[in-house]
Amino acid sequence: MNTAKLEAYVFDKMSSTRMPGLSLALVKGRRVVYARGFGLSDIAHGRAAEPETLYPAASITKSFVALAILQLAERGLLRLTDPVERHVRWPIRSRGGPVRIQHLLTHTSGLPALGYAEAVIRHANRLGGRRLPIGGPRDVLTFMRGADSWAEGPPGRRWLYLNEGYVLLGRIVEHASGQTYDEYIRQHILKPLGMSRSFFAQKDIAADGRLAVPYIIEPGVEPRKGSYSFGVFSTDGGLVTNVLDLARYVSMFLRHGRGVLSEASWKAMTRPRIPCAMRPVEGLWGAKEKPTGTTRYAYGLSVIDDFPGQPLIGHGGSVLVATGYFGFLPRSHMGVAVLANSKGYAMSQLARVALTMMQGKDPERLTFVRADRVMEGLCGVYETYRGTVRVKVARDGDFLRLEHLNGPAGTPATVLVPERLDGVEPRFFTYGEGQRLDVPFRTTRRGVELMFERYKLRRIGPST
Repeated sequence: MNTAKLEAYVFDKMSSTRMPGLSLALVKGRRVVYARGFGLSDIAHGRAAEPETLYPAASITKSFVALAILQLAERGLLRLTDPVERHVRWPIRSRGGPVRIQHLLTHTSGLPALGYAEAVIRHANRLGGRRLPIGGPRDVLTFMRGADSWAEGPPGRRWLYLNEGYVLLGRIVEHASGQTYDEYIRQHILKPLGMSRSFFAQKDIAADGRLAVPYIIEPGVEPRKGSYSFGVFSTDGGLVTNVLDLARYVSMFLRHGRGVLSEASWKAMTRPRIPCAMRPVEGLWGAKEKPTGTTRYAYGLSVIDDFPGQPLIGHGGSVLVATGYFGFLPRSHMGVAVLANSKGYAMSQLARVALTMMQGKDPERLTFVRADRVMEGLCGVYETYRGTVRVKVARDGDFLRLEHLNGPAGTPATVLVPERLDGVEPRFFTYGEGQRLDVPFRTTRRGVELMFERYKLRRIGPST
C-alpha cells in the first residue's frame, strides 16, 4: 500500500476543511499495519495528534450497546423479540404492536429522531439548540414522554435513526445484567479485547491526560474551542477511545467476534436488515454506470452492500466537536478506525478511501472522490463579456453555490444541484420563480464556461 498517497489525501482534506487534528489506524487480520496522527490535538499548546490520542467515539458507541445485547441474549437473560416493556418502561404509546428490542437495535421503533442529542450538543457549543435539563439516561426517558403523536407508523416498518432508542437499550443492558452500563461494557467487551484506554467516566479520561481538545469549525474564522457534554451521553454515544483500541475492536469483527461473541451472534449483528434513508443517485455518472452502494442497518452497524464487490460494515459518529468512523471488510480481512476533534471532511469517506488504497485499488472508482474532483474543478470566479457580470462558484457540501459579485447588495446566492457529472459538460440545475433552470458547465480551449440564465460566463481565476 502506498501510505504516502493516503497521507497526502488526508492532509489535503484536513487543509480544505480546516480540521485541527485526526488519528487513523489500519488493520489487517489481527495486526495494526499503519497508525498515525495528523495535525493538532490541542492548537493552543501545539500538541500533535497521535494514534494514542483520545476522542469521543460518539455514535460508534451504539455498536457496543448492540454487542452487549447480543451477549445477554446468548446467556439467556433476554430475547431480541422481547417487548421493551419486559425490561424497562417504553415511555410512549406504540402504534401497531409493541416495540421490541430488535426494533430499537435496527432503529425501526416507528418513532422518528426526537433530537435531544442535537439540542444538547448545539447549546453546549453556542450553536443555537435548546437547553434541556438532561444529565443522563433517566432524564432522556423523561424527555421522551409525551411524544406519542410523533410516531410515524408501526414498529418494524421503517428505519428512523433514534438516539433515544439506544439510551433505552443501555437501560435494558443494566436491567438484564444487574450491572451499570459502563461496568458491563468494561468487563465484557473492553477488558477481553484489551481496550485498556477506552473510558466512560470523566475522572478516568482526565487521569489518562491525552484527550483531544474539541473544536468548532465555522466559515471565515479560526477554529474555536468547543465543549464535550460528558455525562449527558452514555449508552448512545458516551465512549471515549483512541484508534489503537478501536483497531482491536475492528480486529474482533474481522475474526467473527472471537473472544466476545459467538459465530451465530456475529452473523446476526452484521446481517443487513432494513434500508437506511439515503439512496445512491441514479444517472449521476451516466446511463451506463448503475449506482451501487445501498446502505442497510444491521444491529448497531450499517452495511454498504457493494464496496465494490463486497460488503463494508461499520458505524460512524459525530458530536460536532468530534467525529469518527470504524469499518471492516470481512472478505478482505481489512479494517480502519479514524477519529477527529472536529467536524469537517466526512470520516466515513476518508475511511473508504483508506480501505480502497489498502486493496491496491484507485480511489477514483469511489463516486464521492470523483464528485469532489469534478466539482472542485468547476469552482472559481467567472465573468461575462468584458466583465459586465461577475459571479463566484464555490463548494457548498455536495452542491455548488453561485454568488453574484457585482450585483445589488443582498442578492441571495443560488444553490446548484448536480444532475450529471460525467463527460466534459457537467450539468447542474436550480429553481427560481417556481421553475427549473438548467445550469451546464463545459470545458473548451478557452477554459471552463458556464451558462446561467441568459449569460455565458468564463472562468477567470480561483474562488479565493
